Amino acid sequence: MACVFSTPVTIVKDKRNLMARGTRWLSFQLRRRANKFLRRPLLAVAFCYARWVARQAREDKGGRSALVLTTADPGNLGDEAVFWATARVLKQEQFQRVSIVSFAPDKLWNVPGADTVMLPIHHNPTGLDFIEFVRVARGFSHFYIWGADIVDGSHGVFVARGRLRLANLGAAAGLRTTICSFSVCESPAPEIMREFQRLDSRVALYCRDAVSYERLAKWIGNRAKLSADIAFLLEADSEAPLVQKARAFVQQARKDGKLVVGINLNDMFCVAFGSFPPRELVEHYVHVCLKLRSFYPNLAIVLLPHGTYADQQRYAITDFSLAELFLKRWPGTSNDIFLPPVGMRAVEVRAICGLVDFVFSGRMHLSIACLTQGTPVFGLTYQGKFEGLFRHFGLDEMFIAPDQLPNADAVADFLRKGIERLPALRVRIQDQL
Repeated sequence: MACVFSTPVTIVKDKRNLMARGTRWLSFQLRRRANKFLRRPLLAVAFCYARWVARQAREDKGGRSALVLTTADPGNLGDEAVFWATARVLKQEQFQRVSIVSFAPDKLWNVPGADTVMLPIHHNPTGLDFIEFVRVARGFSHFYIWGADIVDGSHGVFVARGRLRLANLGAAAGLRTTICSFSVCESPAPEIMREFQRLDSRVALYCRDAVSYERLAKWIGNRAKLSADIAFLLEADSEAPLVQKARAFVQQARKDGKLVVGINLNDMFCVAFGSFPPRELVEHYVHVCLKLRSFYPNLAIVLLPHGTYADQQRYAITDFSLAELFLKRWPGTSNDIFLPPVGMRAVEVRAICGLVDFVFSGRMHLSIACLTQGTPVFGLTYQGKFEGLFRHFGLDEMFIAPDQLPNADAVADFLRKGIERLPALRVRIQDQL
């Protein structure tokens, strides 16, 4: 009987799946069109609502309270470092409540010392989303928008514009509003820079590095202030079991006379900067490390993935999956290489960074983790972020462009020259911390 009915049943299932996909597509198109036509009038309503909120006598909430707008869903350990440090610092500053914005009910932030509120305001908020934001924000005294690398328009004009509109709404509602810890790429979107020029004067701006500050100043003058990334304030967990395991690996490697290098493969180089296919990116790193081993035969590697969020549009890979590919391709023994588990936390990464001799990093926040521990780090740069970071420490010649990666000889020689300077680099970093 199963054979008789298998074909009709399959056809029915295919029709149902096709109908479901068609329904979802139609629903998406309807929402998109409705959003296009309704956003502007609803945004005007949101601003009227915000001004009404500002005119009302604010209830005594028993102290200051902060609403913190994240940059993405959980999964990036750099973001985790930022928001864990943020919650701790705000609590130290006597904020009674710290609330982290999550964008979806199945992707909630879990930050010690903070609760979470769900607001779908990340990429392209609807008019109703802006109104809901004002309703939630009225219960807070401060609004912090983490700009990271997305408020200059380099990740999409609509993403940046939404955040700047939220900043204006927060200020209109009477919240002390700040866009902080952000960078500006070499070629920011002109329309977004004009939005910065029109930004509410009550919104405070803090660039996280001098290069970004100079780029922004060309558009808005000296309105912004220079700061460092708040991820510098995250405290390492040196006693975590994972860190103890990594410490044992490094201690044994040193006992065997090995040079211990941390390696990070950033999945963004597969989907944005450089756009290497995953296996090709891994092969480039393997060849670089093999060339480096020709200079330093006793070489041990600690892989330092720094994100579990997968971009679903292309390869659906992460730092961890790239590290696993590297592990499979590396011709050494298990005594030569260490890969932490997927559940690793930012506080553990930070502690592990303090164990190795140096790190070759594709991520800025991993570089920050290294620098806070006094560990020299060499960067595969993108968007000018490493240049600004290293300027805080008066360091140069610490980064290399992604298009150099296929040239294993050039990259290995770049790292070899850096290794020769490790003692002096450690002194310079410690002096600037």
